[in-house]
Amino acid sequence: MPTADPAFFAGHQEILPLDAIRARHFTIAGCGSLGSLIGRILARLGAHRFHLVDAEKVELRHLSRSVYAFEHVGTNKAAALSFQLGKIHSKVRCVTTSKALTEDHLKRGKEDILIFTTSDPTLPKRALEWFRDWPANERPSMWVTRYSELQGGYWYADLKNDMPDAVPELPWLHPTGHDQPDAARRIVTTAHVVAGLVCHSIVDHFMARPFKARVDVDLEALLRG
Repeated sequence: MPTADPAFFAGHQEILPLDAIRARHFTIAGCGSLGSLIGRILARLGAHRFHLVDAEKVELRHLSRSVYAFEHVGTNKAAALSFQLGKIHSKVRCVTTSKALTEDHLKRGKEDILIFTTSDPTLPKRALEWFRDWPANERPSMWVTRYSELQGGYWYADLKNDMPDAVPELPWLHPTGHDQPDAARRIVTTAHVVAGLVCHSIVDHFMARPFKARVDVDLEALLRG
């Protein structure tokens, strides 16, 4: 039976900001490979309040690069991820949305951390427009997104609570090489690497370290090494 007692987190209670993570409410918009991997890491760090959003179903082709199993094929991705996270520890509580994310969804939930790993590259920019009119104390404290408008591959950016008046040029992580001919053989490893980088940035945020708007990582060298 899953557990959420202190013994479950023994060994990293003193080095990770677990209480801060447990107090937060996460939205993951897009529960495919990257979204599901990020959700699993966060749940193992003690996060237990999630809003999971995805309109698509799990397909057989998704199993090689996500947290899903054969039993989830044909199931909505958000529902399948909710089931998987609930097996990690008993205090995980997930609200699922099986259609496209809207401003109303976000306003109802008051989520602190928004993680956009959706396949829709227009959603992060639309969401920035929504937040521009929100009171400062209701805006997300951290923003993570997968897309650049110019290139493919996995990306992420952090955005603090002081939202600008205009949609900014977001600082992006360097591309991971998905546009290269041999990219297909790297996509599974890349998804895991970037999921780890995203969660590392979230942990740094809660440990009150200097908030870096841009993280430059030579993923090509990392994957070769």
